Amino acid sequence: MPTLIAQLEPFDGPDGRAYSAQVCGLPRPDGMWEGWLAFFDAGGRAWHTGRETVQPHRGALAYWASGLTPTYLDGALGRAVAAEPEVAVSGHADMPVEEDESDVVRLAIPVTAVADDAGHVLAVAGPVSGRVVAIDPAVGRLTLRAGAQVMTVATEPAVLEAVQVGQLVTVRLGGL
Repeated sequence: MPTLIAQLEPFDGPDGRAYSAQVCGLPRPDGMWEGWLAFFDAGGRAWHTGRETVQPHRGALAYWASGLTPTYLDGALGRAVAAEPEVAVSGHADMPVEEDESDVVRLAIPVTAVADDAGHVLAVAGPVSGRVVAIDPAVGRLTLRAGAQVMTVATEPAVLEAVQVGQLVTVRLGGL
């Protein structure tokens, strides 16, 4: 299951806009860990790279993440945007899409806004359940996939402390 390895410091991209970035990882059947980057801009858009590295274990992936430079992040952001322009993070290709109830986390997350992958605010009548594909706790943003739809939700940053990439969660607009 995809795992948040590191939340990187916000940085200014080559276009002058502020971005936040995360290093995500996934263990492979051979025990190695693949790593990729997810980027978020202040407008609610998000992108992810393809595989950026393969490391022998999770600790090595975290070590790799600790050495990423602003120049590397600029290049990775450019690759992510070129591969998926104006598309929200939808998860890594190896991310499971089945909704196996064994890993359901019974979190009811109160949110203040829900937007689609183009940044349009959605009217949501009831709770929505989906798989977490990216988290940006610095600004209280969570991206999840509910079936074929990808959406970004805004909530209080403290609420996200108990959430991990890959979990199945339920969000409710306007509180519990």
